[in-house]
Amino acid sequence: MPDVAFYRDLYAYNRKVLENFLRRLEKLPAHRAERDLGSGHGSLARTFLHVVRVHDAWINYLLKEDLEGLRSSHERFARMRTAREARPYLRESWKGIDRALRGLTPAKLRAPVKAPWM
Repeated sequence: MPDVAFYRDLYAYNRKVLENFLRRLEKLPAHRAERDLGSGHGSLARTFLHVVRVHDAWINYLLKEDLEGLRSSHERFARMRTAREARPYLRESWKGIDRALRGLTPAKLRAPVKAPWM
């Protein structure tokens, strides 16, 4: 099993990729970023929001077994559609992810985590 440092490095990489993607997304005209492309989660903006949502849900809510927080977060997320809404969501999500990664231990890596939909 990979160690704690591996996961910290992996999430640092993911963060850079997501921030780079968002910078590019923000440069697109809204009609292009938010146009339904018929694949993934529709638009580039919605697909990006989905990827951030996955990180947010698993790390910020499911690891803590905070199902009420997860529901509330999902309701807020379901209303998002635009690239403009993505930056504050990404920033907020990473605050919790950073906290979780600072507190990560080998024991926490071994602990099972399960989503209610699985």
